[in-house]
Amino acid sequence: MMALCQSLVNNGQFRTSLSHLDLSGNPGSLLAEGGNGLFSFLNEPNALGHLDLSGSDCALDMVSNYCSNHCFRSSRDV
Repeated sequence: MMALCQSLVNNGQFRTSLSHLDLSGNPGSLLAEGGNGLFSFLNEPNALGHLDLSGSDCALDMVSNYCSNHCFRSSRDV
């Protein structure tokens, strides 16, 4: 998971082309260093409109803190 999240940050194409990301069903994978890359990606301007983290043990408040105003039209899309 850490390699995937790091590639989201390092490859600029993801910021403009990735609109749907499903990381569901990965319990514990975003609690440590794996989440840092994802949160860095969410904190930058991006095209993400849907993010599924169900079953990943990632708290919604953590995600919304990093999203700022850069992604999602509403919390329903998370």
